[in-house]
Amino acid sequence: MKIAFLAPIESNIQYRQQYMAIIDYLIKTGHSVTHALSVTSATLSAWSEEKRVEYFNSFYTKIGQSDMVIAECSFPSVHVGYEISCAIQQGREVIMLKVKNSLPDIMTSDMLNLNKNIYIYEYANDTLFATIKEALECNPIQKFKKYNVLFPIEMITKLNLISKQKNLPKSVYIRQLLEKGLATETLK
Repeated sequence: MKIAFLAPIESNIQYRQQYMAIIDYLIKTGHSVTHALSVTSATLSAWSEEKRVEYFNSFYTKIGQSDMVIAECSFPSVHVGYEISCAIQQGREVIMLKVKNSLPDIMTSDMLNLNKNIYIYEYANDTLFATIKEALECNPIQKFKKYNVLFPIEMITKLNLISKQKNLPKSVYIRQLLEKGLATETLK
């Protein structure tokens, strides 16, 4: 799968090493990864405005050509926010990763949680790769058949709470429940 990886260019060395580890993991698991981390913020500052615009426009085009976007959002960045917006406008699914208890708290925003193209995953440092694996296994661009179901408001209220507590998209939680139920059914 072609994945566009978003992370702040202006982050510190610790985060940058983690971003490169994520990229390496994605490549080792068979994905093609495009990212903008091949330059540093110092390099960008030294470039002319024209060259910076050309660089980022090229990257935005690559986002549009990707199958999916993964954004590491533990370190606040206006650039990453803009790139996520660009990805959503181009119809891409976005998996947002964030270290538990780190800023920005915008990750808990209802506006993000209501967007059908955004899937938010929190992780601890020792669960990063397991979290990425889970996010990709639940990835929405797999071949799924869409099925509309109407639920009573009481169920929706509880589903919203469970979704936030488990940090899972509602559709993934419902699918997990359905899979468990179907596994126990005996067909005649």
